Amino acid sequence: MINLNGIYSRQSLKNNRSRTALAVLSGSKRLRSSRDSYVRSSRETDHNTYSKYSVTIRVITKGEYTPQILDLINFHHDDICRHKGSRLDDYIIGCKRYMKNEIPTIDPCRCSEIKAIDNTVTFDEGTYYKYTDKTGYTHIFACTKNYLGQPQSDLDAHRQNKSTYNIGLFWRMLAQNRPGCGNATGLGMHFSREEQIQFLNDAGIKNGFFKVNIGERRQENYLTQCMTVGPVIPKKQYDDYYKQLTQPGISLKNHYFSPGDIIKIGTKEYTMKDDYSIDIPYGEDIYMIEYPKYQKNRVICDENSMIRLVPA
Repeated sequence: MINLNGIYSRQSLKNNRSRTALAVLSGSKRLRSSRDSYVRSSRETDHNTYSKYSVTIRVITKGEYTPQILDLINFHHDDICRHKGSRLDDYIIGCKRYMKNEIPTIDPCRCSEIKAIDNTVTFDEGTYYKYTDKTGYTHIFACTKNYLGQPQSDLDAHRQNKSTYNIGLFWRMLAQNRPGCGNATGLGMHFSREEQIQFLNDAGIKNGFFKVNIGERRQENYLTQCMTVGPVIPKKQYDDYYKQLTQPGISLKNHYFSPGDIIKIGTKEYTMKDDYSIDIPYGEDIYMIEYPKYQKNRVICDENSMIRLVPA
């Protein structure tokens, strides 16, 4: 791990030298400076001593891109910018110059595969990840704080890749966890059903509940086999629908079923009880429920302002 504070503290202690070096790089004359020193004699007699000295010029040499320097750029870029080490065409780090157009790619051997453990995909801060698509191209990602995307080193070297950006966007949307909004909302606007299933299956995600964590962003979703809805359902939406099916009372299902009716969900069958509830295990793919083509009942309000069902 590179000590960034150590690198720049040595520069801050020699501000006058840096100023001189910049003057030399721009072709101006060498600067000289002087200082006053106050010396007290042993006989309590005060006098001033003046001395002059020349500032030693520290030459900025060309640096070599090592894995440590690449990590510094990708995971501590804000710190570099704070110390004004990032310029248009190069980086100045530890009195060494690194040209941005010479930045190498991240070695895939340093990257972790995007894989699920216990149906959970976790992206840790300060870690590189890789994903090989069906064409054989390997996409490289860097996880910085709560963000997953192309490494800053690739962006600086003008190696932007639209597909890599979109794959990072896919995982960010699954982990964004916005209050009051299903995190999967809008997935269908960016990705086809086939793409969504491909990314999830390649990561080892199985049908049912799964989680995606990017730093402190954590969200749980449900992967359904139903073809009439999007494949990814936010857990909150699943819970609302599950409650509608399993709690007693009149709800959407009552338009289609009556007590005693057999309800098929996937390959399993359930019977609607007299209180208009259905006993369904939590986690079942409730989006696979088979509704009749036409509504069987309609809801009316009788003369006593009581809600009841009558045949449609």
